[in-house]
Amino acid sequence: MVNFPTFYQAMDFTQHIVKLGPTAVELVDRTMIELSLENPAFRPVIEKR
Repeated sequence: MVNFPTFYQAMDFTQHIVKLGPTAVELVDRTMIELSLENPAFRPVIEKR
């Protein structure tokens, strides 16, 4: 997991991560993280990170 202060920085840096050949790259913004904290099924997973 990598955190970036802005969406633009995340998008800019992701192009370099992709060149390393990972199986997957997923961008999750603050809104999605906050929404997942409201869901009891996802909250424990998010809090571990």
